[in-house]
Amino acid sequence: MKGTVGRGGVAIDISIRVLLPCSVTERFPKHFASDFLNFRAHGHRYVVYVYTGSDNKKRIGGDDLSKFMKDFNLGLGQLVVFVMTGCIAKAFVCSFGAGFIDGGGAGVAQQEEEQGGADEEGHVDEEGIDVEIMGEAPIGIIYSMGVSLDLEEEGRLAMMIDIEQGNIASRFVHRFTSTNIMKKSMKIPNQVCVLLNIGAEGFIGVRLGEGPLSRVAFKTAKDGRMVFNKEWGVFVSTYNLQVGSAAVFTFSRSNAAPFDVVCVVDILSI
Repeated sequence: MKGTVGRGGVAIDISIRVLLPCSVTERFPKHFASDFLNFRAHGHRYVVYVYTGSDNKKRIGGDDLSKFMKDFNLGLGQLVVFVMTGCIAKAFVCSFGAGFIDGGGAGVAQQEEEQGGADEEGHVDEEGIDVEIMGEAPIGIIYSMGVSLDLEEEGRLAMMIDIEQGNIASRFVHRFTSTNIMKKSMKIPNQVCVLLNIGAEGFIGVRLGEGPLSRVAFKTAKDGRMVFNKEWGVFVSTYNLQVGSAAVFTFSRSNAAPFDVVCVVDILSI
């Protein structure tokens, strides 16, 4: 049958398949030593078939790969980060300008960072972009609208994803704008904030990497986004943050009084 391979007398569907780079199979041979690759993705486990094509290159396919793509509504051009450094491989589904719903496959519209306020040229952005969240809020990765990473930045993000930071909300990947740096205002999407449960305004502990905590004031805008101001400007100046640098924001519970939540900012651009 076209699009199938035989294994032990059983036909395995490979009509949907992914070519594996040689650098991956050579660096992580333990994951590809058998006919199957196990990986986890946002609480789900998948076992995909590993086979060698006529060109002597390894590929993955099978029913679980089809299920994985269906579960997360994956399509052409969407980004999935596979982290192979652990005992079991992990896959992280990413969306540029959208958050995914864990297991539901539904898209979540992501507003542009400056929507609802004046941009750098003083234009007022259009209001009324609907945001649809189905089921529980996701814990995954959300990108600012239009943000893309280069290969080095993607590599640093993949390594950070593999580090357990006890995150309680989606990680937020963003490239700093002049509003963030020059106007000293930073906005966190409401899809990230929905799980934080820290009230409409107050203070949050923010740190760069593993550095010391800084107290940063926040308030909640009408559209549900968390807005850092005041002390955010001090944070920007202290660490000389630059327009155009990419960063990932990770939120976790805090044991350091007086903060209930800590936001870790890791810079992806070098």
